[in-house]
Amino acid sequence: MAADLPVYEAVIFDFDGTLLDSEVTHLQLYQQLGAQIGFDMTAARYMRDFLGQTDEAIIGAMAVELGRTADAPAWIARKQDWFYERLAGGQIPEIPGATAFVQQLAAQGVPLGVGTSAIAAEVQLGLTGLGLLSLFRTVVSADMVTAGKPAPDIYLRVVRDLEVSPDRCLVFEDSAAGVTAAKSAGIPAIGVGSHHPQALLAAGALRVIPDFRSLLRK
Repeated sequence: MAADLPVYEAVIFDFDGTLLDSEVTHLQLYQQLGAQIGFDMTAARYMRDFLGQTDEAIIGAMAVELGRTADAPAWIARKQDWFYERLAGGQIPEIPGATAFVQQLAAQGVPLGVGTSAIAAEVQLGLTGLGLLSLFRTVVSADMVTAGKPAPDIYLRVVRDLEVSPDRCLVFEDSAAGVTAAKSAGIPAIGVGSHHPQALLAAGALRVIPDFRSLLRK
């Protein structure tokens, strides 16, 4: 790995927007849902207020604004069904270099984990499609903890599963909420993505990379 990254004994990845280039798809589906229920989910608002949060948190907030909280569970299920269909259809690509980078770390014997705001079924399908599921020692999804990102619960559980001290791990994250979660868990984080680097840095990312290609061994 690049010399300017911190020393690590284990590496942890977020899923959506970090391994899988799925944030545009999520936004499209929230907008599709919004068009059906009367909520204007703009790209600016999604990036500012919701990126990195769970479907429950995002759609729950939409339902509160609309005064229709009782409808939230059905809306969540609808949106998740749409995403699952796209994922199963192979319509969502990887972040450039992600698969090769994970394989490179695994070949070096580095313990790997995933900590994500996605639900378990989506993560398992996505990682299987990338051919990476078997390379991760643990996968912790939002439905496995009490509080999702920006709370540290997801990453604290990953660290516990990997049996490594938080300050000896390294997290790759694409959202400010995720970087905040990692920082709250005591884990240094590298931001991934070029759409909102300043937000990642403001949340505490050590640096921001556009994708993983620069970290691949030559």
